[in-house]
Amino acid sequence: MLRRLGFLSLIVFTVLACDSNDPDPTPVITQAVLTLERTDADATFDPRKSQTIRIDGLPNPTTTDTFYVVRGASYEGNIRFFDADGFDQTATVRLAQETSAVSYTLTGINTVQLVSTDQESDYGPNVIGDDLPVGLEYTVAVEENASIAEGTLRVQLERFANELKGSGTPQNVEVDFTLPLRLLRPGAQAPSTPDLITSLTLGFRSGGGIQIGRTNPGGYHVFSIDSLENSLMAGTTYASTFEPFNEAGESLANKIKAEGSWYQVFYELEGAAADSADIIVTDTDVDDLPLGLTYSMEIAPGAAGMWFGVRMRMAFYDPSQGLVKDGMTISDEILVDYLLRIRLMP
Repeated sequence: MLRRLGFLSLIVFTVLACDSNDPDPTPVITQAVLTLERTDADATFDPRKSQTIRIDGLPNPTTTDTFYVVRGASYEGNIRFFDADGFDQTATVRLAQETSAVSYTLTGINTVQLVSTDQESDYGPNVIGDDLPVGLEYTVAVEENASIAEGTLRVQLERFANELKGSGTPQNVEVDFTLPLRLLRPGAQAPSTPDLITSLTLGFRSGGGIQIGRTNPGGYHVFSIDSLENSLMAGTTYASTFEPFNEAGESLANKIKAEGSWYQVFYELEGAAADSADIIVTDTDVDDLPLGLTYSMEIAPGAAGMWFGVRMRMAFYDPSQGLVKDGMTISDEILVDYLLRIRLMP
């Protein structure tokens, strides 16, 4: 009996010993964080001179920020990798610098250059082959005459066998994601979260002019005056304004002007007298595309006493959804959709 117990004890000890010597599983990278710091002389005047771009939920990202650059600007940046517990796993790249590389591929924009600036010898001895880029540090340069455009940036963390780095054939791609890249004109601001628009002020001025006042917050579709009767005249041109307000009763006009590359108000004429009126947007964003907070409305002389409607739709172009403003195509994301009915004076 004692011999049997001793044999069993040996078996249990052996199993436990094997379990205790198993290597820890390799941490899975679930987040990448890129930084971008503008370094040229105009950086002081750029409200987005410092950026942090986060990609969460790897390997299938759940959130992705946009990579913004400005025409004629220069930047320095880096990338870090984190696991699900928030621990920085970037050291796994530094420690294996001769068999690891972060690659960057730009698509859709050929006037932006992203170049890795670190090399294997920055993190340890260069023993295998050439002193190749690692890619944890980089610079970005944008041409002076670059056109305003949207593109993508693909980022891959590649692992190589010793003899393969430099051949372009990684043994394993540990991280692979693509984020939107937007090239801005100098002075353009990237969008903040759109406000809920609950009321409007609409102005029509020719001589003394008239103005439709705001309602209390509660919904942009509720107006104390939703039609104008015998207020506007045929044969007249009106300088008109569209001013949205948020729930707190604050005007959003200045915010929308500053972020005009992401907003546009569209006007559409309806009704019997629609062919007798014409609307021309008179303001533009920094990309010289229509904005729509101000417009000219010209009414032909023969429309006296007739009804027509002005449908006003404010669209938002969310870059995280790949929406690009071109001045003609209305976005699927509509912040205001309002129809104002107008009966002209006899």
